[in-house]
Amino acid sequence: MEVSDRRYLIPILLLLKVDSGSSLALRRTIDDTLDLLWAESVWNSPGVSYPSSNANGAKSIVMDLLRQTRSLPCSIQTSVLLAIGQTTFEARLVARWYAVELLSPGCLQSLDEVRQLDTSKAHS
Repeated sequence: MEVSDRRYLIPILLLLKVDSGSSLALRRTIDDTLDLLWAESVWNSPGVSYPSSNANGAKSIVMDLLRQTRSLPCSIQTSVLLAIGQTTFEARLVARWYAVELLSPGCLQSLDEVRQLDTSKAHS
């Protein structure tokens, strides 16, 4: 499985972690797995080249996560945010961008559009 393919496991793992039927042992295993996936996925997301802004990789993960959680109740989205945790630098980035998007839907897309406009003006 390629690194970019592993990134798609993150939403599934987070949803399993917040499921009330998941055992404590499963939640701990998910935490350990996520710790490995955060760094791998943030730095190796499509369009992200080290030492490029790792925020781009985190935002890519958040967009995948939003596709899976956008239609869920706010309480579950909040549980997913808490499940992301703060254990690694990359997890904090993902949590930050996910929280931004929950508080202001469409913000990530707007930021990308503004950045693209700024980049195109700089090259003019």
